[in-house]
Amino acid sequence: MSKFSEEMLNECPHFAFKNLVYVVSFFHAIVLDRRKYGKIGWNVTYDFNEADFRISFRLLGMYLRKAFDSKDE
Repeated sequence: MSKFSEEMLNECPHFAFKNLVYVVSFFHAIVLDRRKYGKIGWNVTYDFNEADFRISFRLLGMYLRKAFDSKDE
């Protein structure tokens, strides 16, 4: 979450955007932390890296903005 500025968090007008960004950030932190446990943490290693996190943020904003705009029509 520290990588996002307040401006980035206010880009999407949908009421659920900030909450969902927090959820994706929390998921990202859990995946990164569990990797250090190797086979105990995950059966198969999964790389959810910084690029995946950024694209998740962008897609979330895009879909929620689309939902917000279609609600106004």
